[in-house]
Amino acid sequence: MPLGATWSRVKNVCQQNGLLILSVLAVVVGCLLGFFLRSKHLSEQEVKYFQFPGELLMRMLKMLILPLVVSR
Repeated sequence: MPLGATWSRVKNVCQQNGLLILSVLAVVVGCLLGFFLRSKHLSEQEVKYFQFPGELLMRMLKMLILPLVVSR
């Protein structure tokens, strides 16, 4: 198979499954980051920097789900 055809096929697969690939990549990076940071001794301020995006996400999900639960 020529290199151009291979590149075209890889590009096509990435376009069709981009969200899945990025989701799996995000999980892997998150796990690696978690394992790496577990061995470090972080200050309270540094821990809050890592907690902030997750806390925002959880609050957004609660605001999204609460009207769905109440309206049912």
